Amino acid sequence: MKRLPILFAVIFSGILLFPTSFQIFYSIKKGVPFQPLDMVTDIVKTPIVRESKLRQSSDSLYKAWRSVSSLKEYNAIELEPVTDAFNFLKASYLNINSYTLADSLSVSYCDLKKIESLLTDLEDDPSERDSLDFLIQKVQKTYSSFSVKRLAKYYWRNGFLTSRYWRPYETRLEEENKIVQMSRPLIQNLFWLVFDEPGEKAFLGEDGNLFYKDDVSYLTMPSVIEEPVNEIVAFQQDLQKRGIELLVVIVPGKPSIYPELLNSSWKNASEKPFSRSLTALDQLKSKGVHIVDLFSPFIEAKKEDGDHDYLYLETDTHWTPRGAKLAAQLIANKVRSMPIASSLPTKFYKEEPLLTERTGDVAVMTSLPVFPTQWVNAYQVKDSNDILFKDDFRGSSILILGDSFSRIYQSDAPLSAGWISHLAKELNTPLASVVSDGGASTLVREKLARRSGVLKGKKLVIWEFVERDLRFGAEGWKRVPL
Repeated sequence: MKRLPILFAVIFSGILLFPTSFQIFYSIKKGVPFQPLDMVTDIVKTPIVRESKLRQSSDSLYKAWRSVSSLKEYNAIELEPVTDAFNFLKASYLNINSYTLADSLSVSYCDLKKIESLLTDLEDDPSERDSLDFLIQKVQKTYSSFSVKRLAKYYWRNGFLTSRYWRPYETRLEEENKIVQMSRPLIQNLFWLVFDEPGEKAFLGEDGNLFYKDDVSYLTMPSVIEEPVNEIVAFQQDLQKRGIELLVVIVPGKPSIYPELLNSSWKNASEKPFSRSLTALDQLKSKGVHIVDLFSPFIEAKKEDGDHDYLYLETDTHWTPRGAKLAAQLIANKVRSMPIASSLPTKFYKEEPLLTERTGDVAVMTSLPVFPTQWVNAYQVKDSNDILFKDDFRGSSILILGDSFSRIYQSDAPLSAGWISHLAKELNTPLASVVSDGGASTLVREKLARRSGVLKGKKLVIWEFVERDLRFGAEGWKRVPL
């Protein structure tokens, strides 16, 4: 009678150990990392190695800077060793271990951002030399010796016992486990065949349309908009100190404009979107922030939809080229009404039509090979010399911050056909952009803070982000001082 419990315990233990054992065998055979070993490495080896790299890179930066600091003028070639040493230091500081990055709001990181900005400005303004010299000496002094205090902070804030470490660890463990990779497609196909269920990240709507789960959840779940509004206002104030205005563009998600394609029971397709984003726009406007309302014009424009000719792609979260062009026209109308419109530099553009094929991002999320690609009419923007539109950081007075809605058609196929290019054509002026896929709430501002030199000569920042980021923005809505 005692054999049955023992047999059950052996079988149960085998089931529990099988995924790990299989992954160990696969890792050894294929020579790929085994994640639990990453944890051991990050506990014992990584902090010591990082301390060594910080000391080495800060010394290299100091020596490289001392070799050129006495020059009266600077150029990119002379500063290249300093820049290389700085990039090594920044990488050593940012990459804390296998799963976490440094806090972008820490004092040390702010010093690195200032150094990066000063290095960018030094060619045009040698008077920044003293400020740069002070910061480089400060950094060199900070990292010139091994720090027990810094090591303790490593374990307390970023070590294996923190949520900052465990969340990405669990995500990668799930994504990279070979058994999960092998079984997931089988399970997903089974659910699709039996229940028409496209997966945990997607909703299947009418006529084969797919909707991203977070787009729908944003509309149906409680959400607090005070924090995003406050951070946007704070960002505007930082820009105004530099003499730069801010224009905020909140992009409607597909279910806000096409709820009837999500659920056919939504009868009144011309009704206003059931979205709290309009409230956010109203609050921003009341606080003196320039805004563009895309919601009402998009609802009106969809009355002109033809058969499968919508403002949004069928199996994707993003707009079609038609939607992107409409957004550019609406944003251009707002810019023309602002005082800076009269002082924008002039450059003329033209557009050329072409067909482009899109594979929907939500279709990719499902991992199901059942959703067709979609062909859409796009319009490439070229200058008078027949050269495709490209960012012009030196010549533009307007900088665009954006997410994947700024990337689609623009920096991916067919290139120079996104809303940024069409805004340049509408305004007859060069533009520049800083884009972060899925990170226009905080990550794109952090990216800008690291490259704050790109704000030189700018009079307007246009900040575009999709409405779901008000709730689901990557890294939330952190305060990111410029």
